[in-house]
Amino acid sequence: METFKPKVYTICLTGGPCAGKTTSISVLKERLSERFILYFLPEVASMTVHSGVTIIPSEFTPDTHKVFTEGIMRMQMDLEDYFKAIASIQKKDVLIICDRGCIDNLAYCTPEVKDRVLSDNGWKLETIRDLRYDSVIHLVTAADGAEEFYTLSNNSARTETPEVAKWLDQRGQEVWNGHPNHTVIGNKNVKNFQEKMEQVYKNICRTIGIQERPSFIKKYLLEDGFGVDQLPQTLSREVFKETLNYLEAKDKTELIWVKKRSNESTKGETYSHTTRVLREKEEERLELMRNITRREYENCLDLSTKKRVLNKEITVFCFDNQTCHVEKFFYKEQTICCLRLFLMDPTVSTTPPFLKVVKEVTEDPTYFSHNMPEDL
Repeated sequence: METFKPKVYTICLTGGPCAGKTTSISVLKERLSERFILYFLPEVASMTVHSGVTIIPSEFTPDTHKVFTEGIMRMQMDLEDYFKAIASIQKKDVLIICDRGCIDNLAYCTPEVKDRVLSDNGWKLETIRDLRYDSVIHLVTAADGAEEFYTLSNNSARTETPEVAKWLDQRGQEVWNGHPNHTVIGNKNVKNFQEKMEQVYKNICRTIGIQERPSFIKKYLLEDGFGVDQLPQTLSREVFKETLNYLEAKDKTELIWVKKRSNESTKGETYSHTTRVLREKEEERLELMRNITRREYENCLDLSTKKRVLNKEITVFCFDNQTCHVEKFFYKEQTICCLRLFLMDPTVSTTPPFLKVVKEVTEDPTYFSHNMPEDL
């Protein structure tokens, strides 16, 4: 008799102060408790404060900040691993929701402290950022776009002014920049707080394979010659090389591919499997993505009888609380550059003013990735 092996998903729910994480947890309990066992892991930094530790950042030295940061990160990873081990022996699929992830702690570090924390502990950024969490959902602080709702009264560990809250929120977005399934949910691109919570639910459904509601993408053709030097120096960015292997799908309404993503700066690699359910409009496609191991990636390539390969360079950054990808395709002597915006509301999009947009190509099949020439 075959032993049941539960599916275990780990979601990082992060964001700035007073962003809606607590309320979203209540929504998830109500809607997903029948289908999944739900584990909600507390924020370790808040646990530390509530345990009696006084944190005074202005008194940190590089050495004491390193000790504090790596201690919290190690405790958080141990906590996550503990619950993952318990989840692996359950008789029902498990959804683990983490109140912030271990990488959030690096948002408060100088580049020097960050590098020491990673190198001294033998941690690779791709491993603890990209592989520990199937999805990262960032809720933007109410201090940015919903100022009238920003309050300190519902969290005794919260002391930030609105200005500091916005700064922390931006640092939090940047530190997760590059995660293959990172979504930013702002306040300006939703009608109200209830819709913001709906977007949390929808994005988790996308990760765990529940086809609930579509995601939205706007795509724009850029002028030739895009380079990362066009981005403001203050804007955090990550550059990757991606190899997409399109696999044979039994259903003609689906596209299936596996992807290898290589980080240009760290030389690390991550792998993912995606199923896209096609719709009449490209922007309304349903897409289910999950992280996989290198062995699973290679097995998919070995077992597939029909493969189509596409290579591209991708620059990832956040602008105006939107996740932005600039994709660069190389074909013979021609370079094709497209801006891809990941949106909560397809009627609201702002293209970064520092990019030279030629036209919108969201519904132009010429610029669909799976229609790009194979011999790029």
